[in-house]
Amino acid sequence: MSVRDIRVRSEGGIIVETPNGAELRFDPRTPGGSHTVLSHAHADHLPRESGSVICSPLTARLAEHRRPNCCLRRAEHPTIELLPAGHIAGSRAALVRGDRWSLLYTGDICTRSRDYLEGFEAQSADVLIIETTYGRSEYAFPPIEETVRAAHEWLAAEPTRPAILFGYTLGKAQRILRLITGDLDRRVMTTASIEEVNRLIADELDVEFDTELYDHDKGLRDDDILVLPSQMIRTAWVERLIETTNARTAGFSGWALDRGYRFQRGVDRGFVLSDHCGFAELASVVRHVDPDILYTCHGFMDAFARAMTREGFETRSLRANQRTFSDFV
Repeated sequence: MSVRDIRVRSEGGIIVETPNGAELRFDPRTPGGSHTVLSHAHADHLPRESGSVICSPLTARLAEHRRPNCCLRRAEHPTIELLPAGHIAGSRAALVRGDRWSLLYTGDICTRSRDYLEGFEAQSADVLIIETTYGRSEYAFPPIEETVRAAHEWLAAEPTRPAILFGYTLGKAQRILRLITGDLDRRVMTTASIEEVNRLIADELDVEFDTELYDHDKGLRDDDILVLPSQMIRTAWVERLIETTNARTAGFSGWALDRGYRFQRGVDRGFVLSDHCGFAELASVVRHVDPDILYTCHGFMDAFARAMTREGFETRSLRANQRTFSDFV
């Protein structure tokens, strides 16, 4: 048996056909095949239809909350081991063991431990399927302490103006609340959507989020901090709120490394805060896994594939609808 007998393609998720005829689906739009693995509960990974999925208990709860019309039944299988992925609460990589082969699907990963998140630790496998969101060499994230210090200095510079901080509802918002605003002697408010995610995570992981629910009638005091979902940045009511309260705005993202980030997002300041691996961390994962074949997916998958090929790894990027190994050549 050769690892080339394991067929991998990107088609509404990552689809793997094993030598014994089983079909594994990773983060697919439609659960099915022999087994389906759900790595985490971000919207771009959640199935759009009901079905049985292998995932962590917290991911199952978050998925139920985020897709209430989609019934996902949590399952397990002895050949599929879930590993902490370090990306967001509940996120898992999957190590699959066959008779004479092994396959590691990372999903979105971060090797840096942060607060209540345990960083991803690579394990050896014959086949590695790795996400490469930041798979170019310029993406090297600063230590979290540097970001926290810079954000605190920015907030302290004008303490009599309210601040509105933007981050993803699931993942980034919790990092902002725990790492950026957690130790500040200021009222911190957020939306019902973030509060509900906070509650699910707090119940499962025994952590606390010290926030109040934002009320339009109460408005913002001069020294308040309001944490909002990223997608609200350019909404009319937020723009009116900024204008009427003279609030400052900041976005938190790995993309804040890009020079044009704050102009593209329409915020006063951008802070680098990523829940993914940077380029060097991704390369380190590949070296630790030491696969016979490496597949890259998402983000800068072609650039990262070329870099790993130069290191001697047999590497292919998973573009949509590629079906056979020869399609990658």
